[in-house]
Amino acid sequence: DVARAWVQKGSLPEARRALDHAREVGGRDPELERTFGLLAGLSAAEAALERGDPRAARELVAEDAPPSSLAPWRKARLARLNLQLRVSDATQDLLATRELDDTIQALILAEDVSTLRDRLAQELLAGAQERSRGRAKLEDVLALLERAARVASDPAVVDAVRLEEASVHFRRGRFARATELAGRLASRPGRLGLQAAYVAAYGKVWRDALQREGLEELRELWQRDREGPVGLNAGAVWHSHSGMNPEGEQLALEALARDPDYVDAYISLAFCRSDQYFKTKDPGFLERSIEASSRAIELQPDHPRAYLARAYATGNRGEGEASLAAYDDVIALTEPRPMARALRHRATRRYAADQPHAALEDVERALERNPNSVEGLMLRGALRYDLGHRQEAGADWVLAYRLSPRELQAYLGRYRREIQEQVIAALEAASAPRPGQPR
Repeated sequence: DVARAWVQKGSLPEARRALDHAREVGGRDPELERTFGLLAGLSAAEAALERGDPRAARELVAEDAPPSSLAPWRKARLARLNLQLRVSDATQDLLATRELDDTIQALILAEDVSTLRDRLAQELLAGAQERSRGRAKLEDVLALLERAARVASDPAVVDAVRLEEASVHFRRGRFARATELAGRLASRPGRLGLQAAYVAAYGKVWRDALQREGLEELRELWQRDREGPVGLNAGAVWHSHSGMNPEGEQLALEALARDPDYVDAYISLAFCRSDQYFKTKDPGFLERSIEASSRAIELQPDHPRAYLARAYATGNRGEGEASLAAYDDVIALTEPRPMARALRHRATRRYAADQPHAALEDVERALERNPNSVEGLMLRGALRYDLGHRQEAGADWVLAYRLSPRELQAYLGRYRREIQEQVIAALEAASAPRPGQPR
């Protein structure tokens, strides 16, 4: 009777001791022995699953249990074990969407399974990160993250998933969506909130109309977190965009001293070093920029800005093919709406490589994204001129001048003398003053 009571409670050690004692004094009960066997099998199955062996767990679960053995403890534990097995299956094949969705729904409806729910959410988060690093399609990565957010029960796990969602949008060039999602998390405590604030602010920097606002937010973040890697890197970005690249480089290095695997700090470091090359003409800056961008790519192979940094440095070092390959990576990662900046720069490289038709295609796409880019209009005008479309070329240059005479004059020096003369002629024909003259 004591053994039966312990079995009904689902307590294996106590039931085993009582049953052993009953056997010693000659007591035998076939039904009790069978129920005890079910309890032992279930406990062994739970242990097998705990040590990561779901196949053994399935083999140990009795399939033909009689109704009398389905005590409340066994019903609850068997249901939980089956949920655990389903979670195990789901984590083995995250792309089996129907089974995964069924498992998530079962977990949401079940009681007292918050640990299981968060375990699956974390597995889905890790799976999404792995697929993103493998340069999977954006929609596939986001689908896993959405399921992770749906099944998670711990608010901290939900926040981690949502931050990754914002970061994926940011890495893939969806800056408006990244800013929106990250902005909702920026007030959270700790590093998660700081990183969310960084993503929200830097997303604005990449949008011309909000760049000044984003830079100010990065400066404020640096002021708020002067000792942490996120704040230090925010300071690096702000200094770089303000033309203070040596200071930006030092802040990025300090961020990496605190977190040696902080991808964004490597990217900031790469850009700061490339920009210093323009002032010093020291090729060592380009070499060190390539080292930093390569480390960022090694850590995060789906980060377009890491490839963009490599493209800048290799291009300025005269490695045209390597630069074009890096721009190809940037654009492939941000399709179907690639970064306008990458398209413009790839067009410039293709122009230099005597590929005018391919360059024109790139700059056309870039201008679809940002029709008021003076740099893009100047380049399209030069390409149209070389391809014999003189009237359209002149229209591009006149529009570029009307948007920003200062920018047009800055970009003019990039082009050969013939193009410079044609730009001035087009402006004169449109009754616009020459660059450098009073308006």
